[in-house]
Amino acid sequence: MAVNHNPIQLYRAQYLTLTIAQCLACQRWFLPVRQHCPVCQQATKILPLPFWGEVVSFTVIHKPAEGWHGRVPYVLAVIQLQDMPVRVLGQVVGSGDQQIKLGSRVRRVIRQLSQVDEKQIIPYGVKWQLV
Repeated sequence: MAVNHNPIQLYRAQYLTLTIAQCLACQRWFLPVRQHCPVCQQATKILPLPFWGEVVSFTVIHKPAEGWHGRVPYVLAVIQLQDMPVRVLGQVVGSGDQQIKLGSRVRRVIRQLSQVDEKQIIPYGVKWQLV
């Protein structure tokens, strides 16, 4: 079964939404999205990832990476996505680092990633919020 991926669909899948690809033949999962399975070379289908997940591991960052000064502490967590055999790494926002714990429910949200750059572009991306 061939799947027709156009460039706009692939751009949206990779940059504007949180999606995953699944091989139609061998059923393997790929993140980031791929047009063809690198294992069996068959077509993939693009599926949206759930809005909900559960924290399975986390750390609180107190010493920031370059460019993150003034934004500490912040929480990075491994999120087990609801109803999918997939885990993603993401920043948890909107709560103090004292509230997060293993098993916490989170939902994905769109947030500003950094300050406006020299081209006056405001970068946005996916983060996770405690519910």
